[in-house]
Amino acid sequence: MLIGALIIVMELYPSFSLYRGLYEFSQASFTGNSLGTHGMRWGDLSNSVNGMKEVLIIMVVEWLVVIFVAYYIDQVVSSGSGNYKRKL
Repeated sequence: MLIGALIIVMELYPSFSLYRGLYEFSQASFTGNSLGTHGMRWGDLSNSVNGMKEVLIIMVVEWLVVIFVAYYIDQVVSSGSGNYKRKL
């Protein structure tokens, strides 16, 4: 339980969540290739073993947060003075 929580915390850093998603895809592909079955399908997202559902949720939340932070930086900080940009 504690290790699972630590993995989720580490996946809040975007490169770790990307690595985990690519790792899960590669494991499903390798297993499907060796057993002669399919790789990962949309129905496998509900599988608690692979963790892709959590990875996708974390990546969507990270995307939303980064979009708002980038917008804020563009509107406030990038002017150099900390004041809002003047719109023409």
